[in-house]
Amino acid sequence: MQSEGRALLLANAFIDTRAKLNFSIPAHLQSAAASGTYIVQSRTPLDAAFRAQLASAGAEIVSYIPNNAYLVRMTAAGAAQMSGRSGTSAVLPYEPYYKINAALLGAAVAQKALPDGAALTLGLFADDAARTVAQIEKLGATVL
Repeated sequence: MQSEGRALLLANAFIDTRAKLNFSIPAHLQSAAASGTYIVQSRTPLDAAFRAQLASAGAEIVSYIPNNAYLVRMTAAGAAQMSGRSGTSAVLPYEPYYKINAALLGAAVAQKALPDGAALTLGLFADDAARTVAQIEKLGATVL
């Protein structure tokens, strides 16, 4: 499945977009509301035409996701627009579950606290970093 064009290869999941999702994400690791971040997969290898479709839907490409997909930031309306296009294979919300390092996933699913003094490396969107840092500090963590 890894080499097939319809498989999304994420750190914590291999998603076959030809089939209905057959795994559940714990509620506490799902987005509470539309986060504005989606995985959009093309039915064919990525090209300029698909990128133009994303741009016309108001999407900002963040990064490539294997296979034939981009992590994008866009509105829910843009996601709906891309879902309706014949060249789109899948549009999925980019859930918090997908972002967690595999070594930490078990503790996150079980809602276990990290050991005191644990250090984490976080990847943030540059235009949202200040808000994210404020949320982290509100939880009692120190940002270095």
